[in-house]
Amino acid sequence: KAPSSAATTGMTDAPDTPSAAFCTSPRMDRVHLFILCLFAAALPASASGSRTALSNRFSTLRRGLRTPVARSGSQGIRSSVKARAGLFTLAHKNRNAKSWICSNSAASADINEVVAEPSAASSLSSSELSEAEAAAAKTKSLGLIASAVVSPHPAKVKKGGEDAFFFRSSLDGGAIGVADGVGGYSEYGIDPGMFSRTLMQQLSQSEAKQTQVNPASALREAQEATRLPGASTAVVLQLNGTSREATYANVGDSGIRVLRDGKIVYASRPLMHGFNCPYQLAYTRLSPNAQTIKDADIETIPVLPGDIIVAATDGVFDNLFDSDIEEIISDEESAAGSSDLELVKSTAKALADEAFARSMDARYMSPFAQAKGEQQGGFVFQKPIGGKPDDITVVVALAKEGGVAGAESEVLRSQKEWEQAQLVVQKLLEGSEDVVRATQEALSAAESAGMVASARPAASGPRPKKKPSSGMQVFVESQVAAMDKAQLQRTLGQLGLPTSGKLSSLRQRLLDYRE
Repeated sequence: KAPSSAATTGMTDAPDTPSAAFCTSPRMDRVHLFILCLFAAALPASASGSRTALSNRFSTLRRGLRTPVARSGSQGIRSSVKARAGLFTLAHKNRNAKSWICSNSAASADINEVVAEPSAASSLSSSELSEAEAAAAKTKSLGLIASAVVSPHPAKVKKGGEDAFFFRSSLDGGAIGVADGVGGYSEYGIDPGMFSRTLMQQLSQSEAKQTQVNPASALREAQEATRLPGASTAVVLQLNGTSREATYANVGDSGIRVLRDGKIVYASRPLMHGFNCPYQLAYTRLSPNAQTIKDADIETIPVLPGDIIVAATDGVFDNLFDSDIEEIISDEESAAGSSDLELVKSTAKALADEAFARSMDARYMSPFAQAKGEQQGGFVFQKPIGGKPDDITVVVALAKEGGVAGAESEVLRSQKEWEQAQLVVQKLLEGSEDVVRATQEALSAAESAGMVASARPAASGPRPKKKPSSGMQVFVESQVAAMDKAQLQRTLGQLGLPTSGKLSSLRQRLLDYRE
């Protein structure tokens, strides 16, 4: 997607201004910079140069705030400065866009401002273990403390975007997951967010019932229970607290990163049919050729205490390089206070804020722009450039020893956040039961008319081995150009590829297909 009109002014350095010197001066701490940003943002453009010059100053200030030299001040001031500086930059670039920028900020912060009610665990002394903590200490269990941020695409703020997530914090194990609804279904009057949110709700329920770690089984059950039109990518990770191993199942271009001592030690790989065309889960009675858990990438990785695990949709990975993720998380760890929950909350927000700011920068050479340029080859008049505006969802989890004092209190606060987020999701899903009912009625009518096959029980037994890919192109350009939209969609459906999108996208999807 091309960057929106709100981002047509690039964020570049302004050599004729002293902003960079201010940011790197050891005498200028973050509190002063915070006041400076607020004051400057309140001035009209004419008071301090053109709108473009003001935008450049804000951009320089925002980047300067990330320098190690000016790292004074509390974590709260630090994260607030970053967020506000980025928002003011965008607001002054397009004053008409300020309302949705503020709405986006509010939507992203909803689940991060939940204050949990005092629990029995919080009344214990700092060195005394609760009953649950003592049990975790006895088994030497490793658990997860998680938090999440959703930052919708500017055009989708009112409906909450099309991404979804879930997490389960625990003293022993835990789980996280994200899903990204396929936007092409909106062309048919279908809200893509309804499928992804329902999928994550079902995943949360199926995962909670399990007695052993099996993310593939949980995701399979969730897909079968999501009986709605639409499709979504999905990734889910579960931690075995006893063996200290995490297993994930991934379908599509959402992903997992595991960081240890500020460095990424594991990164999942995206599963794609072609450029910008990821594997997708769907209700198989409506989309018989959709991907299922049999097509998922399933891996098990070791986890150590202190590891940070990130699950995110492609809105993050299309706009942030892995080196950016490492830098942001290292900064957050350096400024972290005594609360592990506050660390994961501030880290999730920092990643989402930075991904959002870069997605709106038309002059930024993003990972998405690089990949698109590589896909186009060397014979193009102008190389693609710019961030990719998209929904952005981040779940950050910290692996922590469950048998330490205070761990239960943080787990309970984290779960309170999840419960609060569920209330928002349930409101967004109002009316989905009517859609499920209408879908089943339509399928029954189609079966009676012989238009679709009756539902069959899932086949049991070992997964059949796939024929190795030869990597050869199947369709030539002249052949694809002769097809109309209906023929393209029928051919794509037979290959198990998505059938939504513009005519040019359908043709390119078929040309990208390899045997």
